[in-house]
Amino acid sequence: MDQITVADLGVEGGGLTIYGKQAEGSWSFWTKGSSIALDENDDEDWRYWTTDPVADLSSVLPTDWPLFYPMEIHPEFRGWFRDHYEMACSMLRADLREHQIAHLENVWKEIIYFAGEGSSDKEM
Repeated sequence: MDQITVADLGVEGGGLTIYGKQAEGSWSFWTKGSSIALDENDDEDWRYWTTDPVADLSSVLPTDWPLFYPMEIHPEFRGWFRDHYEMACSMLRADLREHQIAHLENVWKEIIYFAGEGSSDKEM
């Protein structure tokens, strides 16, 4: 199977894309991402990275992933994100959870609960 985009998550000043590939019945996941920082002259310094493949989807997600804007979640993985969303939110610091509820919760719930209703979801 060719690689797929599992999730595309944005955040102010960067973001990450999670890729997945299934071979011989097992999935592997890795990310490519970018972030911006300012150097000593206040010039923009873009940084890019790629992680090594791992077998566990949660291993490639930042612990604060509910604070990222979900631009795309592959239909086969919406079930995984539904199953892990509330726990990930409960791990956020109180002020970050308040921000997440005010600005991102509706977007997350729309994409993981209602986007593409009727499509099949796989548990990973």
